[in-house]
Amino acid sequence: MCLTMSTFCVRMCTSVDNAGRKRTESTQMTNSNKPKTAAEIAAYFEVSERTVRRWIDAGCPVMNPSAGVFRFDLADVIQWCKTQRATTKAVA
Repeated sequence: MCLTMSTFCVRMCTSVDNAGRKRTESTQMTNSNKPKTAAEIAAYFEVSERTVRRWIDAGCPVMNPSAGVFRFDLADVIQWCKTQRATTKAVA
């Protein structure tokens, strides 16, 4: 199933808003400065790794994307999500 960009952003940002409240490991993950893998980002947002790859295609920030190995700064991904959410609300 392919999501439209607005549906994609709303779902993704809802995960950001809810994730910290319902899972204690989310707080621990947020406090760590270690770069995250696509699998860790997927687990944090409760989405598939395929969705994370779609986010990359949509402009999600990636650290050193060379050789197909993606690492993420969680704070950057959360900020990107919030930006996407604001853009979606402005369009709607």
